[in-house]
Amino acid sequence: MLGNERMVIAAAVCFLAIFAGHSSIAQEGGESRGYQEGFSMAQIATSYFEKGEGQPIILIHGWGDSKETWRACADILSARFHVYAYDLLGFGKSTYPLGAFTIEAFVGQLERFIEDRKIACPILVGNSMGAQIALKYAVDYPHEGSKPPDIAGLVLVDISGGSKTTEAFVATSSKLAGCANALHGVWEEKETRSAVHAALLEVMFNDDAVTPALEERLIDQFRTPQGRQAMLWTAKQFRYDQTSSFSGFAFVRGRNPIRTDASGKVVAPMLVLWGAQDPWFPAESVKEIDGSMARYKAYKSRIIEGCGHLPQIEKPAEVCNAIMDTFAPESGKKD
Repeated sequence: MLGNERMVIAAAVCFLAIFAGHSSIAQEGGESRGYQEGFSMAQIATSYFEKGEGQPIILIHGWGDSKETWRACADILSARFHVYAYDLLGFGKSTYPLGAFTIEAFVGQLERFIEDRKIACPILVGNSMGAQIALKYAVDYPHEGSKPPDIAGLVLVDISGGSKTTEAFVATSSKLAGCANALHGVWEEKETRSAVHAALLEVMFNDDAVTPALEERLIDQFRTPQGRQAMLWTAKQFRYDQTSSFSGFAFVRGRNPIRTDASGKVVAPMLVLWGAQDPWFPAESVKEIDGSMARYKAYKSRIIEGCGHLPQIEKPAEVCNAIMDTFAPESGKKD
């Protein structure tokens, strides 16, 4: 066990050395866009961007994706919130500690990111696997009655898992994992490009949402051995089809992810959003979650029409309006 820990630490140190020159925050895209980008240096190099001022909100992407999936939402939410989005371990531009692709490791990364950036009481928003990470953080760090509470809210967008997981997801994720499992380090770009294109057409409700830029961004994950390893190991660690329902996630076990203060007043509501045409984890999964959360106050769900598994890409305004309705009702909606 100690040997494995030393391997992880050694890998993290190597990547810190690589990214040491990027430890300061750099502007990208000009002041008109208002983005700041950089690397959080708490033990591992976590690539992130931030934008806006006000209540902190952290956006967490899913498997095979990156922080870029949240750009459109960040543009909208930054009018009311201080928005952060970051790359998960081994994805996008974040570093790759050996053996780190468990949900516990991803939750640990989130905890360290919050501590490193000194983010006080954020709202957590996760899509797909990112929603699992946000949920586990919420139940692992309950601190109910703490002053201030550790999170201000939880938003789960098309959370992966549950008994409704489709064969389409199993087949497509297996195909993508196969592309990542390049034998002898030989990566087949043509096969990967075809698999990514097919996966996007499947997962999106609107074909015009599948842009060349989006395809290239997802293919980039496969271009390095480290990126392929992240895809493959994460696919092995996350067992999406072995949870019978929302409450069936082993790490929930009846614990309440909704925060209350010492007096019992709700300080961190929970919102579930779902693409009506999600082909991997169907919207009927919301009924399971509603049933599990019925006894809790300050919980609500909303199904978003006209989008698949990635509402933040296909319907960013609807996603942001739902978030603002819940956490910033005085804010104006975006069309």
